[in-house]
Amino acid sequence: MADGNRYVPQTKVNWSANDAYQQFRLWRKEVERIINGPMAKDSDSIKLNTTYIWAGAYAETMVEARQAEDASLKIENVEQLLDCLSQCLTHKTFYREAREEFYKLKQSPDENTTRFYSRVIELYKLAEFPEGSEFLVVDKLIHGCTNIDCKRKLMACDKSIDIKKCLEYLR
Repeated sequence: MADGNRYVPQTKVNWSANDAYQQFRLWRKEVERIINGPMAKDSDSIKLNTTYIWAGAYAETMVEARQAEDASLKIENVEQLLDCLSQCLTHKTFYREAREEFYKLKQSPDENTTRFYSRVIELYKLAEFPEGSEFLVVDKLIHGCTNIDCKRKLMACDKSIDIKKCLEYLR
């Protein structure tokens, strides 16, 4: 049996956690050290299978889902597996981070309305909000603006106010 089987990464990854990508980066470094160290003489298939075992069923499910989306994606070695997991996690957690940033977003004192609107829209797209949630952009423009008078006028408007009308008030 392979000598590397005595080695197991001590770092664990909770694949569904918000900080899974940070955990994964540490885990990846440890896996690469084992694969390139004690397991260096093992075949690629042994290294790949061992890494799948270390990663666990949830990680394997993420990889399978990614392969279902992209039929040309082939995983033949550990490096390709680790890259695939990285991409899965980056997308999986990035939208959450974008949503958090979207919710916290405020207009800077020296920022004009057009620039603020651009930042709001950029984060809205990155956050992958579901269709029909455009009202969040209006809410962010209202509650994120720095001009108190504009904020009061906008808050006095009824809930049917759209983005265009909101921008007119802000300008």
